[in-house]
Amino acid sequence: MTRLGVTITAILCVGAAASAEPANAPLLPQSARKLSGAEVKTLYDGMRATFENFTQSELLTGSITHDLRQNTQFGDFVMGGQKGSFRGSSHVKGDRYCYRSEAGRESCYWVFANGQTFYEVNSRGVVDTVKKPLRAAAE
Repeated sequence: MTRLGVTITAILCVGAAASAEPANAPLLPQSARKLSGAEVKTLYDGMRATFENFTQSELLTGSITHDLRQNTQFGDFVMGGQKGSFRGSSHVKGDRYCYRSEAGRESCYWVFANGQTFYEVNSRGVVDTVKKPLRAAAE
């Protein structure tokens, strides 16, 4: 893995642990519905999506593919002037979606759906990531 890739996987992993709340994080829509673990597995497995992550000082965007049968996720990102790719492990634990980057610790989120937009919400109730499928997800 390139040095930039290691840097970004570390950023992706520690983003949820940042002490300050993300300044640009969107509010969870009142109409969003919290998903069960079974629903997350069904919707996320095989899903390709774009994402916006609000845990850093700059907006982190990109695309991600989830393969929960293989417990993996991978994709590409852009943050400021940096571009790269990432890979990590992922699974559903109870009703939360969890992932671990190649270089870091596990982070888990509750997933809410509002139409075809998915919101990953941290333990403080703050939206960390918004995902929009590149193909229609089953409802």
